Amino acid sequence: VFGEDSFVSLLWYQKGLERCRGVAQLTTKSRRGVGTRFLVRGEDVYEPWGVEPILMTNAHVVSPDPRVKGALRPDDARVFFESLSAAGEQEVVCQIEQVLWTSPPEEYDTTIARLRGPMSNMAMCELTPYLPLKDDNQRIYIIGHPAGGHLSFSMQDNLLLDYDERLIHYRTPTEGGSSGSPVFNQEWDLIGLHHKGGVLAKLNGQMGTYEANEGVWIQAVKTAVRTDLDVPK
Repeated sequence: VFGEDSFVSLLWYQKGLERCRGVAQLTTKSRRGVGTRFLVRGEDVYEPWGVEPILMTNAHVVSPDPRVKGALRPDDARVFFESLSAAGEQEVVCQIEQVLWTSPPEEYDTTIARLRGPMSNMAMCELTPYLPLKDDNQRIYIIGHPAGGHLSFSMQDNLLLDYDERLIHYRTPTEGGSSGSPVFNQEWDLIGLHHKGGVLAKLNGQMGTYEANEGVWIQAVKTAVRTDLDVPK
């Protein structure tokens, strides 16, 4: 072994493929790809939502708030599960039944919704309460629909750079259409929701900028949901 990359097991690959069954493309009614979405178990984010699968994506991709410019409105969005469609004879396409919670792009850039449509054989991403240790070789993996194309893995040049209490920075490749993709640690556990990339300011008070992609830490989203919804009406 002459570099940092070494071996991965068949079990590791199989777990990544299993995660694909919970990742979907967010499209317009005419099937133009605009982003990515993924499934989690409702109670893993907010206990009253129960065991049903709920969908997460970016608010700048889909939002009921008319102030979010450029976002699809929920009624106009379609959710296409390429992995499930490839395994069967018919396409698996769902619609958004109800938006459960949303936060604007400048805060948590997240929309969480309930689906309407065929729900069999879907897989839900498993949340982890921990972020990876900041060492020299932590890898971050993303599954999504870059550039509105086919479901794809980002597995090269994928080092973790830094994180704080809300954001995660990594080099894992993304393109337009990757917005809303699940961000995984090396064990394929969900740690974040990808939402942008470019030349970003460094985190934790560090001076300067670097080329990086950015996700929102899933536990920060979870805390925000509970803070909002548990407030007495």
